[in-house]
Amino acid sequence: MALFSNLKKCDDLRQYNLMYGVTDFSELEQFNMYESGYQFLKVIQIPKFIEELAKHNTAVYEPLVYNFVHIIEHEFKGLDGLDNLTSDTLEINDGISTINVIGKVTEQSAATVSMRFQEKKGSPITRFIRFYLTGIRDPKTQVKTYHGMLDYYPSGDKSDTKNALMSTAGFENEVFTFLYFVTDPTMRELEAAYMLLAAQPTEAEENIYNGEKGSIEFKEVTVSVNCFPVRNNQVDIAAKSILDWMIDTQNAVRFVKNSSNYKYAKLTEITDKSGNYNTYDAQYLGNERAQSSGDKNAKYDVNLKDNQQETLDLDFGTENNR
Repeated sequence: MALFSNLKKCDDLRQYNLMYGVTDFSELEQFNMYESGYQFLKVIQIPKFIEELAKHNTAVYEPLVYNFVHIIEHEFKGLDGLDNLTSDTLEINDGISTINVIGKVTEQSAATVSMRFQEKKGSPITRFIRFYLTGIRDPKTQVKTYHGMLDYYPSGDKSDTKNALMSTAGFENEVFTFLYFVTDPTMRELEAAYMLLAAQPTEAEENIYNGEKGSIEFKEVTVSVNCFPVRNNQVDIAAKSILDWMIDTQNAVRFVKNSSNYKYAKLTEITDKSGNYNTYDAQYLGNERAQSSGDKNAKYDVNLKDNQQETLDLDFGTENNR
């Protein structure tokens, strides 16, 4: 498979003058630029010990874990920390003159990427990272505890190590896998994709709790993650499949691109289960006016008739009182 096969194709610019000599601004096709700002993050895997804790404490740990996952996916604005592909040179000289030639190409290996979020009430981001870090190493003893999962035996028999949920501690139980990708402005094609392997948040920003009387403000937190970024064709294929799923109109949790027909949640509350309108005048003023008609059983009926789409048949009581 050729490199970049699953990424956005570059237009063939050889047919244009570009900015060579007179610039032909009547051919705008030659000026379609790369536009940043369309980046997404998907959580492919969470640490095994965290997943097991969430399964066995659905009251506290499950919402803590999956709120964190939901926030970093759905409030993701972008990340910093991915470096350039670089080269090192070798020197050739004859004792007088020198030239440099590429002798080594270097791609980023160990990386620290950072993402910024607005912390929410209940501190779900800060609490989760504290929960994660202290589970890997107790800050007072530096012992791996996994918050008790290493000592949890469903059978009750501590000698039954084969059936222990977490029989051993290891790095493989402690890492996330993220998929980061950037799309074009149509959100239909990829510009680039990275798999962030062996990802570990490194710091819980508890300094957000510093404060001063009279100083009221929202707090932004930075999630710093150590990881190993990978780029290749297979990562592009995976990212493209997830992007296609995200924008699939049959997907109930799809990314909605067009706001023109977006059904806001409150629209479902305009009518009740019986089809009556839940507006102030329908619920209160209409009934007041109906009662003033003299009929104690009168009700302000604002049901839409079968043949009416834009006008309402407003029933202020009995036929005699209309």
